[in-house]
Amino acid sequence: MTNKELVAAGHALAKAQGADAPLTEIAKLVSDLATRLDVMDSCNKALATENYAVKNIIELHAAGFSACSACGHEEASENDDVVFLSRSLATPETNVILNSLRAEGIHFAVNRMLAAWESGFVNDTPAQAYDISGGFLTALEFLPNASSDEFKRDYLDEVRAAIAKQLCAAKDGE
Repeated sequence: MTNKELVAAGHALAKAQGADAPLTEIAKLVSDLATRLDVMDSCNKALATENYAVKNIIELHAAGFSACSACGHEEASENDDVVFLSRSLATPETNVILNSLRAEGIHFAVNRMLAAWESGFVNDTPAQAYDISGGFLTALEFLPNASSDEFKRDYLDEVRAAIAKQLCAAKDGE
């Protein structure tokens, strides 16, 4: 069965469902629908990841220079048609899928932090663990309007390096 046929069969079964509907047929159809939905979800995520990668490659290209083969004149690649076209294309569906993947990442990070806290590896009070996890979860509110720069590591690497210096200085001062 194609996806369209499967969806049509699901709708037809839902319309015709009565008290005497065969449970094995319903279970098989629901199982097939769930499997196909899972596959489609995986495909959507893969396509969104590819779209994001292509846009990032074009942005890397935009940061470079192009040289005219005839005269050697250099011009910023940011001005070429490919960059202009890429930047003008709206990709709302890709953004939705990427944000769902990012949300999964946020949930994963919060789960890891809370598991570390429950295991005693993070020495905070319950109130602090609750506040910190809540702080991470507020990032979910900002995903739809976040810029691509907010997903880079630069800021976190800079702050973690500064913290590491403070910790080393404090340790040396003991």
